[in-house]
Amino acid sequence: MMSLATEVALVEMMMSGCTTASDHHYLIPTGLEHAIDLQVEVANKLAVRAIFTRGSMSLGEDEAACHRAIRFRPNKPSLMIAYG
Repeated sequence: MMSLATEVALVEMMMSGCTTASDHHYLIPTGLEHAIDLQVEVANKLAVRAIFTRGSMSLGEDEAACHRAIRFRPNKPSLMIAYG
């Protein structure tokens, strides 16, 4: 689902004339730790410039969301940015 959603989003952006896409993740669900790797594969397949990164935010009054986040360490840091 992550790959398909990324492909649809990138194709729609390309059709509108977008030349570079950027996406960031704040909360990465358990079991989908490789989400950014999947997005990089799709961007390479479509030959579109894309930047994928891990989002962040400051702790506020409601820290519940922050506690649900998992720590993300990419398997291949060199693949964090994909250029088509």
